[in-house]
Amino acid sequence: MLSGLDKDFEAKLICDGRPEFIFVFVNHYPESKVLKRKLRVAFETAEYNELSEKCDIKAAISSGMGYGLYGDCMIPLEEFSTSLKKGIKKRRL
Repeated sequence: MLSGLDKDFEAKLICDGRPEFIFVFVNHYPESKVLKRKLRVAFETAEYNELSEKCDIKAAISSGMGYGLYGDCMIPLEEFSTSLKKGIKKRRL
């Protein structure tokens, strides 16, 4: 799922609580079906299932984010994928 990483790559997490793995999609065209298709395929992989057991996988929504990432602008990756069908609407903060 994470192409380009060395097989021997090892990350150490130092945190309280469950870690988050955040995808930031830049210059994404919301009407494109390519990302939606690739996410659907990724959700079926063993790698995705293994990673999702270890951390929360989310996508950052750029609207209203300004110069930083804020918790209210991060949603579960599967919810982001579903929103591609409908178009991303403002979430109630």
